[in-house]
Amino acid sequence: MLKLYSKSLVFVFCLFLLLCIAPLLEQPQKELEGRALQNFSLAEVGPLPVLHFQAPVFNEKEEVPVALPANPEPMSFEDQLDDIAEKLDIIQQQVNELVAEAEANEPQKLEEDKIEEEKNEEDEAQEQEKLPEKTEEQARTVFERILISEVQIASPTSEKEEFVKLYNPNNEDVDLTDWYLQRKTKDGQDYSTFVSNNLFLGKKITANGYFLICREGYYFNGLCNIFTENPLTEGNSLVLKNPNREISDEFLTVTSPVVIVGGGGGGGPPPPVYQNILINEVQVEGETTKDDWIELYNPNDADVFLSNYNGSYLRLVRRAKTSLKDYTVKSWSADADAKIPAGGFYLWASSSNDGYPLSVGADCYTKQNISADNGIALRLGPENTGEIIDAVGWGDFNNVLLEGEPALESGGGQSIIRVDEIDTNDNSKDFVISNIPTPKAENQEWLEPPINDSGDYFSDSGDYH
Repeated sequence: MLKLYSKSLVFVFCLFLLLCIAPLLEQPQKELEGRALQNFSLAEVGPLPVLHFQAPVFNEKEEVPVALPANPEPMSFEDQLDDIAEKLDIIQQQVNELVAEAEANEPQKLEEDKIEEEKNEEDEAQEQEKLPEKTEEQARTVFERILISEVQIASPTSEKEEFVKLYNPNNEDVDLTDWYLQRKTKDGQDYSTFVSNNLFLGKKITANGYFLICREGYYFNGLCNIFTENPLTEGNSLVLKNPNREISDEFLTVTSPVVIVGGGGGGGPPPPVYQNILINEVQVEGETTKDDWIELYNPNDADVFLSNYNGSYLRLVRRAKTSLKDYTVKSWSADADAKIPAGGFYLWASSSNDGYPLSVGADCYTKQNISADNGIALRLGPENTGEIIDAVGWGDFNNVLLEGEPALESGGGQSIIRVDEIDTNDNSKDFVISNIPTPKAENQEWLEPPINDSGDYFSDSGDYH
């Protein structure tokens, strides 16, 4: 900037010099030719050009043009040179003053520009900082509350039999991806990771259901959803946090090496403990071999949701007498509304024959079939490893889905029924054959079984349910 200003001043200076010299050179040529200075002759330099214009002269103080006298007194050439020299000195002095002023103002100007630029950058940075926060706040997901329902830090038989049970009090499933559980020891000041968010990746807790976190090596009848290597000890505190790092629930100060129900921070209600749901009646064959159904009975005084039974969900499975694995007949893991009313019945039927489930009033159906010499079971949770709640096998079945000895094989149009809700864990004693199948109703008729080797049989006739 200073260089540009200086060049402008030089240009003004040259223009001003030309304008000052021009009137002095306007004297008639014949008057100048007769003059001479000592040791100097004008004739030697030749004729001078005649310029015809009037230049303004600036007042030094007011810096405004001042008109020249109309008829100036003739000046000697020597006086003219002196006059030019004086004006040049004045111009130089003015140039020096302007340059000095510009140099004096330049640092201040630069500093002001710098301050203004920094302020603009700071303001812009503040605006940029505000925008993401506002956008993130607007887009932040609101997570449903999940509760710490139950904790066990040991059992009478093993210190490793530890678990934490979570409870979902909401009417919708909740995705647990990026949730995490933190622990603080009795004398600790800060919380540290107990169950990392990596372990919750892709997991969900069903509506009004439970989610079980077990110590590594403790399988709790196959009900554990995930495992952690971290132990729990007396005096620990637990905090469950959602992906927003917000506390969903707290469990403060475990004080006893036994099961403790309910979170210290207002945790979920203790999970209900139900009597076993029973397999009450089975039809293997009706008018066709595909007319199959299985009836369940709820002996409890409260409705039982099949997707939320004793901390997990129920699954109906079958096996042939030589099978090495389960085949799912029906899983209720995602059927939040499926329930058996208190003291009531629930019916599954095969849909291999179109319209058959509707004809028997089935509550649910799949295309699976059961057949002779099969065994079926209600499992808690997964195939093969889930705890068996109830099981029955018939005919020549002798596999894992069996209690005691198998029941008798039924024929077409018959069913096997449980007698008076008896559950002795022996299918041969608990089930008999009925000539009148009663889906979703009390069991009625039965055929007297033959006497077995021990002489046990049911001799009384009557109605059974």
